Amino acid sequence: MVKESSRFHKFDRAFAQKGWKIVFLTRLSPVLPSNILNYGFSLTRIDFWEYLFFSWLGMLPVIFTYVYIATFGANILTLKQPTENLLFQAVGLATTIGVMFYTTKMATSALRMEETQETYMPINR
Repeated sequence: MVKESSRFHKFDRAFAQKGWKIVFLTRLSPVLPSNILNYGFSLTRIDFWEYLFFSWLGMLPVIFTYVYIATFGANILTLKQPTENLLFQAVGLATTIGVMFYTTKMATSALRMEETQETYMPINR
């Protein structure tokens, strides 16, 4: 049995209250490994359908970024596109990567804020 004062119990309580928000924010970050997140989420009390929907929603921007990078790479390798199109795609790629880093920073900041708030919340019995 996990003690109520343990760190896991605090995380579990946070997931029970705001699990969708935590799942969504962690899925926005491409830096966090999905297999570890999946295992960790399975240990908490988050509702399965809530987990499924917000995981899908949070992973969409990362998937679109990967597809964009692959398309841009294929266009560079084939050199079938005019230079102007490649330049436009390079600017779009740089912007996308910048937004991805900004989103990761925002998600990390929001998760830290949630953890800080959970630390100071009294335990409901």
